Amino acid sequence: MSRSRQPSLILSAGEDTGQPVTLTDRPLRVGRAPTNDLVITDGRVSAHHVVFWLEPGAVWVEDLGSRNGVSLGGKVLHGPTPLDHGDEVSLAPDVTLRVDAPDGVVSDIPQILTVEVIGTPVRMPLYRARFTIGSAEDADLRFPEAEARAATLLVDPSGEVMLGRGVEESPLALGQRFEVAGRDLRVVPIAGGGRAATQGIERSTYPYVVRVQGNGPRAPVVTVEERASGSRFSVDTDNRAVLLYLLAKRLREDRDAGVNEDAAGWVADSDLAAGIWGKGRGAADANGLNVLIYRLRGNVRESGFDPWFVEKRRLRVRIVAAEVTLE
Repeated sequence: MSRSRQPSLILSAGEDTGQPVTLTDRPLRVGRAPTNDLVITDGRVSAHHVVFWLEPGAVWVEDLGSRNGVSLGGKVLHGPTPLDHGDEVSLAPDVTLRVDAPDGVVSDIPQILTVEVIGTPVRMPLYRARFTIGSAEDADLRFPEAEARAATLLVDPSGEVMLGRGVEESPLALGQRFEVAGRDLRVVPIAGGGRAATQGIERSTYPYVVRVQGNGPRAPVVTVEERASGSRFSVDTDNRAVLLYLLAKRLREDRDAGVNEDAAGWVADSDLAAGIWGKGRGAADANGLNVLIYRLRGNVRESGFDPWFVEKRRLRVRIVAAEVTLE
């Protein structure tokens, strides 16, 4: 049996036409500056123009705030966009990158995942997009001596697993050990699992209503309310309120447009940073955006709400809420 070929990009740019560039598990940055992974010297290409990366099942692309934009099939792209075999991404009228993935993007993520408590027979299937570990009565895996919600495993529809602690998350590789209340755990595959990792995964749902009230003296006032209890909190601190407003606005727009819930609400990091700080600073201030997200999650957690309703993945952010109203 022939081995599947690794996806690549075929560059078309003057003398470099036909040059293949193999995609790996690292993001591929493209632009005119010599620090890029793929350097294109054409003057119409920005210093840091675009980034491509792989996720299970798809090649993704995002404009990095370039001067002339990035287009696909004549449409300008805004935010992270999945690509198929044969798609041609244009950076300039005669500068293109074509996706070459005839065998698809093969996922290394196994069929079914479990959470294993090392040294014990405990293995719990990871069928939920949000799996909590701690002493709380509703925790999926309970340790009485742990904090109420000591850790949270977050499973993306792509199959990527993140480990959340406090208000920050980090990628968790299969088999990588992590500790909760003195116990070693890891996420491992079930041998012989017979279905795709994302099939049957229960989507995260949060019974929250997010209400945005115009513009206050300095920023919008955003209120988050839990439907059942009626408890609520408001965010009116400048940048945190603007961040939550931008996320709520995109979720409402996507739902109005009929976008699938798995894809609804995502906003590119670069668009968020530009909306908060302006285009001059925003595109490059990834660290500032992460700090702002952690502070917002801290507000959410201190108010007794689940901080993971603010979801962060590679190069994009969204909120997950039952309802959004813009007043």
